[in-house]
Amino acid sequence: MGLVLSDRILRNRSAVYNATLDGRHAVCKIMRTNELKILQAAQGDRVVRILDFSEDPETVLAAATGAGAEDLRSKYGPFKGTVPSGRAIVAMEKLKYVELHPNPGFPDTIISTNEALQKRLKDRHKYSVHKPHQLTLLRELLDAIVYLNNDKSVLWRNVDQSNTGVDDDGRLRIYDFGYAGDINAYNMHMDILAYGKLLYNALVKSYALGPGSHYESRTVRLGGLSEGNLVLAVNLLSGASEELESALRACFSLTDFGDPSAVARAVSLLYKALQQLGA
Repeated sequence: MGLVLSDRILRNRSAVYNATLDGRHAVCKIMRTNELKILQAAQGDRVVRILDFSEDPETVLAAATGAGAEDLRSKYGPFKGTVPSGRAIVAMEKLKYVELHPNPGFPDTIISTNEALQKRLKDRHKYSVHKPHQLTLLRELLDAIVYLNNDKSVLWRNVDQSNTGVDDDGRLRIYDFGYAGDINAYNMHMDILAYGKLLYNALVKSYALGPGSHYESRTVRLGGLSEGNLVLAVNLLSGASEELESALRACFSLTDFGDPSAVARAVSLLYKALQQLGA
């Protein structure tokens, strides 16, 4: 690899860096080989593209240049100078950040009553739908999840807007497969349930389902959403429809024991709702 690493993207123990690979803008990540195998298997129109990789990161880093390479080789870097075994270094296409549901500034609290939800939404005027291109991206995110689940038998388990971006052609792609695994009868509902939560937050722009953190998204906690809150929030949504309410209900009724027909029904209703909203 003709790799030049610059700044670390996440300033913690993460090993993700902005980079150039043979003159092309890229993102470089030190990842577990299991994640690399899943990413390789999932390659397609909706998944971030792998530009190059090596399962011998120490050798690649020895030849790499730039501040990021120095960081990884130093005792102050994320791995204290020595990359653990079972890791690979992967260069991927650099995606542009995409905003699917901007944080409206609500505190990380759960809305517990209809009255509280109604007041917050009306006071802040946060119940209008997004622009058409954002709705299109939300539909493309659903396309990506269905592609992973159905075509690749991969459970993403990381449904979050921070793990999405658009390529140079404006197409939404997903990345970060650190929590991904094989799909089975017990977990097949999880990505669709998490997508329902994201869609709810994206359209209503509230935290009625909870903080919406990475942890919340991965474990698909519903944060105390009540039946009444769902009905009210959908009714307040500009352009609300029976299709949207039915789709959200179908998502939030999915259980820990997978029912293929229930998951398929939820997906079908989600597509109908997004189409009705103009996606």
